[in-house]
Amino acid sequence: IRDRTNTPDELLNVLLLGHDGTLQPGSPFHTDTMIIVSINRDTNTVSMISLPRDLFVYIPNWGMARLNLAWGYGEAIGWTDGSWGMMRQTILYNFGIPIHYHAQVNFDGFKQIVDLLGGVSMAVSCPLEDWRLLSPELDPTLEENWGRFKLEAGMHQMDGELALWYARSRLTTTDFERGRRQQQLLQAMLNQSVDLGLVARAPELWGVFNEVVETNMDIGRILQLASIAPGVRDNGVQH
Repeated sequence: IRDRTNTPDELLNVLLLGHDGTLQPGSPFHTDTMIIVSINRDTNTVSMISLPRDLFVYIPNWGMARLNLAWGYGEAIGWTDGSWGMMRQTILYNFGIPIHYHAQVNFDGFKQIVDLLGGVSMAVSCPLEDWRLLSPELDPTLEENWGRFKLEAGMHQMDGELALWYARSRLTTTDFERGRRQQQLLQAMLNQSVDLGLVARAPELWGVFNEVVETNMDIGRILQLASIAPGVRDNGVQH
């Protein structure tokens, strides 16, 4: 990740967004997960940095506000390039990081991606406890459908529902810890994709991808990045 005046051609910065809304236009939501993935295409290396949702930053045409409000504000006022333009300008102004592309999912989309991978294997370093739906098909608006759940330390094979719970939990941890777990999940998803050979199947998976991910990357860019995924895994990811 480089400053705004010196971004080499080999660096590509992608903003990953997670939210609790829908992908339909006019549906407001907060981007509570914001991770910048900086990809060096010459060295096949990646760096990740999480931006806490409650960072108080300057948002153009508005003033000081929480970072996770920038996306919705851009859409509400019809900013140039809409939500994406507002978010990109906010990050550039406050952090000096140019963002070239974005990709975002909601809760259901994230679960579908993890399940498409057949789940992910996670090393949980500390026990984690939080409220969880007693069963995924239950109505989340009813209080009696929730119970306290504790995930013990150790290796766990997580499906989409458990992975989402692990990524979102904040009852007993901070936003910094939550950001660490979210990056850990992304690393596990990369490893699983390479192991399953999904990188080579990127063209046939494009239709499924488009149903759950909203992005300004086209299939050509997706294939280019997919081709270096095995090298990125071998070289490691900076967190």
